[in-house]
Amino acid sequence: MTHRHYQAFAYALLATGLTFGVLGILGDNDPIWRTGLFLVLPGVTLVAVGTLRGMHHATADEKSDMFNAGYQLCADHVARGLLNQPPAPTDSGHRAGCGEQASNVIPLRRTTHIPERQAL
Repeated sequence: MTHRHYQAFAYALLATGLTFGVLGILGDNDPIWRTGLFLVLPGVTLVAVGTLRGMHHATADEKSDMFNAGYQLCADHVARGLLNQPPAPTDSGHRAGCGEQASNVIPLRRTTHIPERQAL
């Protein structure tokens, strides 16, 4: 029973905070704007907590419907051949036929061999 009141309070807090924030910004009034901000932050948090709580308390029928929808989607992907794609090439990212490199590209790796320095 309190869950409905909790959600109503959360949305009312969010709406009040947004109203105060917009009025404070439009009226160039910092205390009202800050009040709106301090009302919006807990309002958003309470709305998020209420949404998570609602998702957590799904019934067995809703869970079975979600499972069946996922199973049907998987079967559809298998039937289309989307899960049997060839693997990515293993040539460590080198592309064949890239052409010349643009003049404004700075390479991250050295392309010329620089001999190692030796201590004296």
